[in-house]
Amino acid sequence: MKRWLVVVGAVVLTGCSSHTSPKHIAFVTTYGQDAAGLLSRVPGCTGIQAGATNSFPGEVSNATCVLDGHKVALYTWKDQSSQVTKMSSVNATTAYTASGIGWSEIVTDSAGGDAQKTIAQDFADALTGSVAQ
Repeated sequence: MKRWLVVVGAVVLTGCSSHTSPKHIAFVTTYGQDAAGLLSRVPGCTGIQAGATNSFPGEVSNATCVLDGHKVALYTWKDQSSQVTKMSSVNATTAYTASGIGWSEIVTDSAGGDAQKTIAQDFADALTGSVAQ
């Protein structure tokens, strides 16, 4: 049985060539990334537009797109403290949001809870995040 080793950055995958294939490596986000660039990774997100920066303390950038007929905003943050501070107030007034390391998603139109949940899950899946209610 032939063994193989693949090194990608700091990730090491090993397995047997007779019956094992490498697993998908998830996209990893960090603090300080560009919001429009992240939106381009979300399948179905169209009409991406960069927004004015520094709408909130600690914000790096923001951008909007349309997903499933709803306008969605994505914010990126310089650090965890900035992200947590802003999102704690948003989560109190929004049914569902998604966030991950350095980014937060908010549906900005009047989408109901089910639509918000679906959109939030799409973002969480594409950008390796989670959904909050």
